[in-house]
Amino acid sequence: MTEFKAKIQNALDECRILVLGTQVLIGFGFRSFLEPGYEHLPFEAQGLKMLSLALLIIAFAVLLMPCSEHQIVYQGSDAPGLQRMATRAVAVALVPFCLALSADVGVALTPVLGPRPAVAIGLVVLVAAAAAWMGPRALSHRKERPMASQPTSVSTKVHHVLTEARVILPGAQTLLGFALVATLMDGFARLPPLSQKVHVVGLVSVAVSVIILMMPATYHRLVEAGQDSEEFHKKASVMVLAALVPLGVGIASGFYVALERATGHVQIAAVGALALCALLYFLWFAVPLAKRASRRSN
Repeated sequence: MTEFKAKIQNALDECRILVLGTQVLIGFGFRSFLEPGYEHLPFEAQGLKMLSLALLIIAFAVLLMPCSEHQIVYQGSDAPGLQRMATRAVAVALVPFCLALSADVGVALTPVLGPRPAVAIGLVVLVAAAAAWMGPRALSHRKERPMASQPTSVSTKVHHVLTEARVILPGAQTLLGFALVATLMDGFARLPPLSQKVHVVGLVSVAVSVIILMMPATYHRLVEAGQDSEEFHKKASVMVLAALVPLGVGIASGFYVALERATGHVQIAAVGALALCALLYFLWFAVPLAKRASRRSN
């Protein structure tokens, strides 16, 4: 049982590590559209930057799926299905992350080296990242040992849900930092009034998400005095899941501003932002709810 509990905890910690790596590129991605140098990039580089941001958001969304599935499907209990799902989530998220990293390196080097050398170095980064992250799995013949579901203690559930709050928090912090500093940038003043208002909505939404994500820690310490209980776990689980709702709005709002800046079309930006928000909620809520319904019917 100890080994299986450690596997679940390791899976959550590994998702957190990948989120920490992703958040830097997400922050750079959102901010780049308001920087003066963005206007001087070639059209192809601007499009690549937009694609990179979309890929990073998808990777981030996939990495958060184990957190929502753990609480919605398994109610915080450790289960082999969660272990397998976390492995698949990491494997899937690495694909868009590799592509986005390569694209961002290429875009960043374009003003310095020119398009062709920048593209060449970006491709080298893509191959290196894919080989380092996905190569060992492709060459490995190790098979995961099947494990049966086992009882999960309240302390373990509490530990996991606090970890899941830490998994989500870095991405929310990055978005909040970007949203706060963006209003002080010269590029923000040149945005259309509608984009500025959408940005404000996103800023408030992400701030609310950060507040909710910090509630489990403050409640556990100030109200529960650090004591673990099933009641606290249920409340913390609701808090973590509730934080994803405004977080999705904040991500979609930032994506709207970036897409409107890239295309100059309000309609395209609105459709893209709504589609992204729907995708986030589908991955974080619809998929786990469908799995829970399927488990109960079986």
